[in-house]
Amino acid sequence: MKNLLKKKSRIKVLLERSELIQFILCLLAMVLLCILNYLAAKWECSLAIPDTNSGLFYSLLLITFMAGNIVGLFLLLCILLVLKYAVVSTLTEWIRQFRAFNNYCYIPLTEDEVRGFSFASAREYFGHISQMLYYGGKDDEEKSAKYVQLKNADLNKMLAICLKVFPDNGTIFSLRYRDCKNICDDSEAFMQFLDFYHVSYESDEKYAPSANINKNGIVSLSVLNKDGRGIIWDGESFLLQHFSKDVVYRFGIETVSLHAFAELLSLDPSQSFISYHTLKCYGEKVAHLLKEKEIPTTFTLSRDDIDLMLREYSGFFTETTINGEKGILLSDQKNYDDMMDLLVQLCQYMPNLFLTAFSDKQAVRLLSNE
Repeated sequence: MKNLLKKKSRIKVLLERSELIQFILCLLAMVLLCILNYLAAKWECSLAIPDTNSGLFYSLLLITFMAGNIVGLFLLLCILLVLKYAVVSTLTEWIRQFRAFNNYCYIPLTEDEVRGFSFASAREYFGHISQMLYYGGKDDEEKSAKYVQLKNADLNKMLAICLKVFPDNGTIFSLRYRDCKNICDDSEAFMQFLDFYHVSYESDEKYAPSANINKNGIVSLSVLNKDGRGIIWDGESFLLQHFSKDVVYRFGIETVSLHAFAELLSLDPSQSFISYHTLKCYGEKVAHLLKEKEIPTTFTLSRDDIDLMLREYSGFFTETTINGEKGILLSDQKNYDDMMDLLVQLCQYMPNLFLTAFSDKQAVRLLSNE
């Protein structure tokens, strides 16, 4: 080992990692503690019975004081540990969190501010924001839970700035899930979009990523092929596009009935009847809403479709007439949860864009007038 320079302190390494040294130190500490305890107990005895330093009573009193000192020391150590881990650690984290909240008020959200930092990409920009909003310690195991979270409006402003400052769609599509997960917990749809993009679409040349800002200042991201298939994040929700604009999509009475009852029961659990007239109006309204989103859709309501639905879902629906209106009656044994379980099975591969149309306020309003 000649001519080798010492890289670390030998004493520090032995204290931190040598079990033999740690055992010897513990043993010495215990011996020293016993000696100090004995001396302290003798002093206490001299205060209690000044003129005596021997005899049975003195020995019992000495043992009592020694035991009391050990109990007192134990309680003192417990108090110190509570102060360290429950008070000092918590207070320290509160101070760091206060500093992170203060940083949150100063995150760069203008073009001039972002350009002033000379960030090379959206990843560097988001990384800097993450550092500003972190309030955990250096050795904190749960670092992901120690960040001030961005609100959706903040995220939208950051993405808009990226589009204005950086080239190639603001380099937004270079962002990875791990770049954003710590500060974007409130924007799960955005995180899901990034995850889907890098897992399924990043290396596929058929899909073109694009980012846009609408007239309301909302950023939307999409990765679509020429048929309109792919993924979309519209600023709030993540959409998995399975539709093609060259195809007219059709949905029938069973889809409309299940969604109609689910929406109706969420408003009034006692409702159990919907007329065919109301179902027709509701289905046509949903189709109209989808057409407004440039998704060619049609809804059909025929007697054959009704009969087929009543056979397939006989445990749910029966046909009846109430107040002169013919329609379908929900079984007494079925409730909202049963309806949602069936909907999950039926619509698990249906694009989110379709599902949101069924719960649109304009369409649901037609059911509430039933």
